[in-house]
Amino acid sequence: MDLTVDFAGVHFKNPIVPTSGTFGNGVEYQQFFKVEKLGGIALKAITLEPREGNPSPRVCETEAGMINSIGLQNEGWTYFENIIYPKLNQLKTNIIANIAANSIDEYVTLIKKLSPLENIKIIELNVSCPNIDSGEIHFGANETLLGKLIHHCRKESKKPLMVKLSPNVTSIVNMAKVCEQAGADALSLVNTFVGMRIDVDNKKPMIKKIMGGYSGTGIKPIALRMVYEVSQKVNLPILGIGGVSKWQDAIEFLLAGATLVGVGTANLIDPKSAYRILKGVKRYCEKQAINTMELRRHLKVDF
Repeated sequence: MDLTVDFAGVHFKNPIVPTSGTFGNGVEYQQFFKVEKLGGIALKAITLEPREGNPSPRVCETEAGMINSIGLQNEGWTYFENIIYPKLNQLKTNIIANIAANSIDEYVTLIKKLSPLENIKIIELNVSCPNIDSGEIHFGANETLLGKLIHHCRKESKKPLMVKLSPNVTSIVNMAKVCEQAGADALSLVNTFVGMRIDVDNKKPMIKKIMGGYSGTGIKPIALRMVYEVSQKVNLPILGIGGVSKWQDAIEFLLAGATLVGVGTANLIDPKSAYRILKGVKRYCEKQAINTMELRRHLKVDF
């Protein structure tokens, strides 16, 4: 059964992709299964300078997922270039580099640094992290700024550009249209929802910064709806993300209009989740005698 998909001009052996921030840089998961079996991976966010991230506590569980306020902690570009990037050769799958910044100039600088790297196949613009005080969230919530950012990045990038959109906006369809008009090659949606939890015994928020990004199975119906809506209005391939924990979830996203399916929080629960989901998708396609690229045309909405 053919599981291959074409996404923004890049050939993927299958549609399953662990999402940024939930799979490290991929090499950490080699001890659990051969990462090369997956269609690709999205690396943890890269910023120009190192970031310590937000103060603890910055992670808590919920009834149907988790809230995180990591704050894009990473070692910065120099460490990535010298230490992380050389290790990516062993993965033998498509690498998506996720970048975040506080200004258009910083984004463009990262684009210029990443573009010559052969093993980076797609650059994902993180404009939607809810766990920072400035920068990315403003791009993700402002149509004018978002369009300007993509326009400048598109001029400098030799790689396909994918924009990771926030669900915390009035209309995600409008934001997706801005991306398409400004020259984006693909979309990943959605990022986490803003949420919070309170410790009733101590009468304090369970996250130091009070609120954080809510992810996990609880967001799947909303994320699925957003993928469907955007796929009906925008002619860009979509990496569908949100609460995928089993193979049936992945099939739903493909039927809703996604070309790739992201596995996020599930990786933190079971490090073999993405591979397990992939095997389930393959069994389903074999049983249905259908290729993954064909699923996007098989949703029946005429009851």
